[in-house]
Amino acid sequence: MTPIRFDFDQELVAVCAQTVARAIANGGIGSHRLRPPVTKASNAYFKFRKIGDLSFAEYGYGSTVRVRESLPAGYVHLRIVLDGQCQWSAFGKKNTLDAGASVVSPFHTDVQVTYSADCRVLIVEIPESFMLETAREFGYIISSDRLAFLDDSFVFPDVGPMRNLISDLSGQDRSALSDDRVVFYYSRLLGHEILRSYGKDLCKSSAVPMSYHPYIEQIRDHVLENVAQNLSINELAKLCRISLKSLYNLFERELGMTPSSYIRRLKLERVYSELRSDLNTRNVTEIALKYGFSNLSRFSVYYREHIGELPSDTLRRFSH
Repeated sequence: MTPIRFDFDQELVAVCAQTVARAIANGGIGSHRLRPPVTKASNAYFKFRKIGDLSFAEYGYGSTVRVRESLPAGYVHLRIVLDGQCQWSAFGKKNTLDAGASVVSPFHTDVQVTYSADCRVLIVEIPESFMLETAREFGYIISSDRLAFLDDSFVFPDVGPMRNLISDLSGQDRSALSDDRVVFYYSRLLGHEILRSYGKDLCKSSAVPMSYHPYIEQIRDHVLENVAQNLSINELAKLCRISLKSLYNLFERELGMTPSSYIRRLKLERVYSELRSDLNTRNVTEIALKYGFSNLSRFSVYYREHIGELPSDTLRRFSH
């Protein structure tokens, strides 16, 4: 595949495999336990860069090695095979990644990986909390506080926004990324591209109006973090430290609706997401009550107006 630019903060060259495994652990990328036999040849290398919330690690073991990898809790790992081949297995499923392949690794679990002698890998590590915030900012409705990603590998694009963003973040001189706001903006865009390409069971809403007013964003985050609670309008006004009249005027000007309607729509989006993706959902009543809809007939009316079908129809369509 076409090389990705990499301007590193740390570089180890012509070192042994054990040194690379220690560097990966020291960089917070995870734990690599080498399985015997392990050569003592000094053919391995490691590059590392941390910028903002993201970490980039490129490495190669320089010989065929078997590794038991423990991925760190609370992080998303995008793995891109730059050269050679690696075979990895998790949850009883085996996957062969050739040069140019990419996959998002499972969360905080052990994976068995066999690297070919010429294998080179780039890891992009992003906090899961950052990815959750990105999902909400870009209008994705998720049914829990855990993101899910596709198990299959995909060819990493030779052109396009994801490659450009990784190159900009990992390859530019630090002076070009001295502004934290620029780094944050690039990181958000990269997170969105990862969600678009590898995300699983993500529902993007076009029915809830978006606004980038800081008070609206603050309220949206608060509602989504407490979406199963009964939230009052007074609570939202206190959150923004404005009067009720100012809050209503803000919603009318920015979104063309009342705060109550906005809360209800976000709750309905979460209900829709859960009905279509949560295997533990048994009936509509259970999920309606969970999100504070005690009047079931009114809930069905609201749901049909917003989603375009009855909640029972959604549950039936996506039942497994």
